[in-house]
Amino acid sequence: MRRASESSPPMLMEPLPMPGRVIVVNANELGGDYVKKGVAYSNRDKDVMCCKFCHIVAACTNEVIYDEEHISVFRPLHPASKSHILVVPKHHLRNINYLTPTHLSLLMRMKEVAEYVLSELGYCNKYDAKLHLAFHSPPFNSIDHVHMHAMVKTRRTALGSVKYKTGTWWCRSYTYVVNRLLVKQREKSSSTIVARPRALSFHGRETSLCETSHRKFGTYPPLDHQTMESLEII
Repeated sequence: MRRASESSPPMLMEPLPMPGRVIVVNANELGGDYVKKGVAYSNRDKDVMCCKFCHIVAACTNEVIYDEEHISVFRPLHPASKSHILVVPKHHLRNINYLTPTHLSLLMRMKEVAEYVLSELGYCNKYDAKLHLAFHSPPFNSIDHVHMHAMVKTRRTALGSVKYKTGTWWCRSYTYVVNRLLVKQREKSSSTIVARPRALSFHGRETSLCETSHRKFGTYPPLDHQTMESLEII
């Protein structure tokens, strides 16, 4: 199956008809001890053994309609419209709560891929304002592997209009997810420690202006006996 390289522009694979059910549904097929939200885990250390989406991406099955180094695109099992696609990063991340500012470039690329694929499939013009990009918040995500729903707003079913309605506590928009990470990035960059101003102490030594331990505990700094002897002589 053809893949898009970084040096060349995105290349859309030949569009496929709506796929049937993916034949990976239980722990035995995924290779784990138990399955939760499409992810197989080990009983011993709770490690991820396999994932439904990771399986689709790795096997590059007929469900995949676009593929590049870090991202794959395929259709959902229960689409909300004919234009509904899933944009999935190949690296396994459980849900949007596990995203960090280091994933901002990945999210931007996911948006670019969604715009390209939907425009090539004829559902919208590139950079169409009517493009709907959404992530489900846990525990309302169906698969524990980060994925972005992309579709055209005006062509959703009644159920899809509710299920993929952004600005709710079960569904977040692409803009919301990106802005939240940008806020975290700014908070991290502004959390530098500022040195306290310093002043000369009673004995001429440099000390912090907030250094008041002798006041707090009711004690005083030790006397400088050499200074006191010179004062007695005078």
